[in-house]
Amino acid sequence: MHMQIGIITYGNNKPEAREAAKNILNNMTGEDGQPFDYGQVIGKTVSAKGDIGRHIISRCMQATTKEFLYNMGNVRRLLGEFTDKQLASHDYLSSEKEPTDSTGMTKFWMFKAGQYKGSSVFLYDSDGEGIRTREGLKNVLSQWGKPVEGKKVYVTPFDVHY
Repeated sequence: MHMQIGIITYGNNKPEAREAAKNILNNMTGEDGQPFDYGQVIGKTVSAKGDIGRHIISRCMQATTKEFLYNMGNVRRLLGEFTDKQLASHDYLSSEKEPTDSTGMTKFWMFKAGQYKGSSVFLYDSDGEGIRTREGLKNVLSQWGKPVEGKKVYVTPFDVHY
């Protein structure tokens, strides 16, 4: 499946920030358990402080929050259906339940709600780590309170496949 993500990077200029974002994506694609199969830039690298940059960041954060709430809704719905012992077992299907209400699916929704990279996260920082909260976003945008002289904050949009 395809999804659109944003990667926030720091740079002296847009080409430098774009190259950094591409390198981050390269590290998040391919084999060996990487969250994405492949990806490509789908727009311009823009200032995170400009209207377009703020829009990209806002859209990505909204998608991450929406996905988290959806996943947690499934966790909450299914969690009460099983004992801790059932959830800890390898018996993924219960004869009394539909396959979509199995212990395996409950664990799947737990995994999705806890992801920091991959199909549940739409915005990444300059280290390739998923940004899941407004507080985390604030830290990234402020360069963790220690801005490097001359470096500005940019965001680059990508289309990725997982």
